Amino acid sequence: MDSSSLSVANEMCKTCINMDASNIKTLEIYSELYESHNAKISIELLQKAYKFTEGGVPWIGVKLAKLLYKSNNFVGCLDICNSILLKYPE
Repeated sequence: MDSSSLSVANEMCKTCINMDASNIKTLEIYSELYESHNAKISIELLQKAYKFTEGGVPWIGVKLAKLLYKSNNFVGCLDICNSILLKYPE
C-alpha cells in the first residue's frame, strides 16, 4: 500500500470511530493500519475492541495476544490467552 492509500484509510477509520466509538471492526482495521508503524497504538486499539466485546470475540483476543507477544509483554499475552481458553475451551 502506498502512503496516499494509507492516509485515506486512516481518515476513513477516524471518521467511523468518531461516529461510533464502539465499532469493533473499525477498531480492528485501524489497528492493522498501525501494526507495522506503531505497535503501542495498535495494541491500545485492539484492547478497546476486546473490552467492548467483553472478551466475546475470540479472534480479536488472538490478535491482541499476538501483538502483546511481539512487543514482549508476555504477562499480558498469557492473560488474554487464558481468558480466551476459559471462555472457549474447545
